[in-house]
Amino acid sequence: MKSATFMVALTTLLAFATAPASAAVKVFLLAGQSNMLGVGTASEMPAPYKAPQTNVKYWKTDGTGKGDGWVDLQPRIVRDFFGPEVTFGYTLKKSIFPDDSIYLVKYAIGGTTLYADWKPDGTGYCYNGFKAAVKAAMQNLAKANLSPTIAGMVWMQGEAEAHTGVGAPQYATNLTKLIAAVRSDFATPNMPFVVGRISTYYGKKPNNDLVRKAEEIVAGQVPHVSWINTDDLGQWPLTTDFPGHYNAPGQIQLGIRFANAIRRCP
Repeated sequence: MKSATFMVALTTLLAFATAPASAAVKVFLLAGQSNMLGVGTASEMPAPYKAPQTNVKYWKTDGTGKGDGWVDLQPRIVRDFFGPEVTFGYTLKKSIFPDDSIYLVKYAIGGTTLYADWKPDGTGYCYNGFKAAVKAAMQNLAKANLSPTIAGMVWMQGEAEAHTGVGAPQYATNLTKLIAAVRSDFATPNMPFVVGRISTYYGKKPNNDLVRKAEEIVAGQVPHVSWINTDDLGQWPLTTDFPGHYNAPGQIQLGIRFANAIRRCP
């Protein structure tokens, strides 16, 4: 009888010793302007990305921070287009953090600027909306008795400054301030931050090179920041409504590159 009791106790002890640690609740942030918002045509999304990803959640928001709650990640969450979030979330869960719970919060508005709209001093309406959305999502998870951590952020913006030139010379300074503000506001001093370097679409304007170089400089100077190349990603033809924007194949690759960069971010 004692032997049987000992064996049960030993088996229970071994089960606890070999059981995997509780899954972490990782929240990833996505922000920027129209190429982050995305105009990839949802009907062109191939398997396995087109099906709802029941193991990756996306914070559906009306743009004011008053989210509708978490939904399964998929194309057509709000409209008939998609951005990098679909393949970003899929790659994170499939290849990088398979044992963790993955949640995505995206806030992106086309045509917005870093120097004014995303200014993190209380005057930038985009940053204010972004901050509200992230706070609402984190509070929702906390109310569900989860312990979420912000595990990284990806940024696709800069075309506005490249186009007009306003704010282009100060882009590196402004991006550095944005990164510092996000890390401070959400108490994540070492949060990985990945910048999508803008394409050469506005290459005939000197400001395009200024922004591209600034994004590289910030990645080289600010700890835990890296950048990805987007020059070879597919874009809509110049004769369409979306010139300079990544098409469906381009957005698919953009999301994958962002996820892999999170993995490698120093």
